[in-house]
Amino acid sequence: MPLRFSKDVRALNGDILDVLTVRQASAKHEDVADVLLAEMRRLAPDMPQPIRDCRFLTFKIDLAYPALLLAIEVDGGQAMARGGRHGGNRDYQKTRELTLAGWRLLRFTSNEVRTDPLRCIEDIRRGLAMDDGRLRRDAVAAMEAMGR
Repeated sequence: MPLRFSKDVRALNGDILDVLTVRQASAKHEDVADVLLAEMRRLAPDMPQPIRDCRFLTFKIDLAYPALLLAIEVDGGQAMARGGRHGGNRDYQKTRELTLAGWRLLRFTSNEVRTDPLRCIEDIRRGLAMDDGRLRRDAVAAMEAMGR
């Protein structure tokens, strides 16, 4: 598969990093949630890693921090025409069930993940730190101690 690179210089934690955003020219079966997870590992190795395809009732959450009740969904799923596996009533049902169970949900488009992964990661960091305006440092520290 041929690759195209676009160079983007961003500030991360006060340091200037040279970030290469890799886009696959033909990504028929690539799951964009895996792209986000890979970018998180590459750009923010200090960040606790989420659980991939976390089960919740009859649903799968793309990326989740269950101890923090934080769900991350990447709309578009597999980078295919018309949004791949995502869309429709099931996503609305999942959102409702998560919300009613007290979860917070961060939703990203596949375009956001591909063009500005650093922004997505920054938003996830903010989500990890927030709980109705209070910091959740104890829970994040506990997850880091567990190696997640």
